[in-house]
Amino acid sequence: MEWNHYKQDKVKNLRSAFNQYFHIFPKKYLDQERVGFDIGCGSGRWAKLIAQKVKLLNFIETSQKAILVAKNNLKEFDNCKFECA
Repeated sequence: MEWNHYKQDKVKNLRSAFNQYFHIFPKKYLDQERVGFDIGCGSGRWAKLIAQKVKLLNFIETSQKAILVAKNNLKEFDNCKFECA
């Protein structure tokens, strides 16, 4: 499974790729009063750049292995909640 083989914490230009994906997202909704959802979170690579900006970030993923990788990748944040569903 890709979650075990491709550690995305070392992806070059992650912030640049993030900006390409999320340039249309209204940044006014990113503040410490907001609760967000990442549905199909995978490894949580994008969430690392969002979690620090919101009050709570919920993750929903169908793969238990991906959830484990995401939890590990986001262990520095205490505002992340994970659900395998």
